[in-house]
Amino acid sequence: MKFMLTTSSRRAINQIKAQMLKQYEEGDVNRFKLKFTKKKEFMAVPVPYFNGPSFQLFINDKFYKTYFLHNNRWRGVS
Repeated sequence: MKFMLTTSSRRAINQIKAQMLKQYEEGDVNRFKLKFTKKKEFMAVPVPYFNGPSFQLFINDKFYKTYFLHNNRWRGVS
C-alpha cells in the first residue's frame, strides 16, 4: 500500500509503538485502533514474537507494515 508519511502520521505510529510496548510489559497485549484523521484509521494487531513486542499495522483495513522491537529499535518490514 502506498502511504505518504507525514509528521503527524509518524507521531501516531510512535504513539502506537509506545502503547504496544506498554501492553507487552504489562502482559496484556490486545489489538486496538487509533483514529488518525477523519479518513485514516490505524489498527495495530499483535504478532507472536519471542524476543519482544511486534505488531502489524493496518491503515484503513489494508496491511501497511509489520514492526518488531529488536535491540531497543523498532524495525519495519513490508
